[in-house]
Amino acid sequence: MYNVQHDCPRAQCTSSGSQPVMQERIESGLMKSYIEHQALERFVINTHAFHNTHLLRATLPRSLVMPIPLHQDRQAKHVEISGRLRATQEAKRIAMKARAAQKKQAVADGPGPGPSKRTRLEIEEAIPTEIPHLPSGAETSEFRSLFSFQNLPTSSLHTSNLRAR
Repeated sequence: MYNVQHDCPRAQCTSSGSQPVMQERIESGLMKSYIEHQALERFVINTHAFHNTHLLRATLPRSLVMPIPLHQDRQAKHVEISGRLRATQEAKRIAMKARAAQKKQAVADGPGPGPSKRTRLEIEEAIPTEIPHLPSGAETSEFRSLFSFQNLPTSSLHTSNLRAR
């Protein structure tokens, strides 16, 4: 069993037929064209669509299943394409080097018209290194009791007593 298609170009089939477009089993009033096949006992077998092409090739003559080359001289075509590729790749490399040099020069010239970014050193210099002193009266026992766990019962300090709510 083989899947064959009608050879419309040889039979000169045309899309001269028309039929109404059906929408929900009702004619919609629109017409669509379809191909009217001519009677010709000639069919096309797509040998690349089968899982058992070795059997098909064994039965058909070699002239029917022989691959058709895309280019007559493959080596010459390969050399031509690779030459074009080398030229375009070299042009891309030169353009990329020029962009990198331009970017490097822009960085060396200083910040551009956009917002200036601070360097890590500038940021570290802006951060105070000393901790400010506590306000007066902070050394009192009242202040320490607010920030200590001495007032909490010991059972509430354990994580096993925490419950998800």
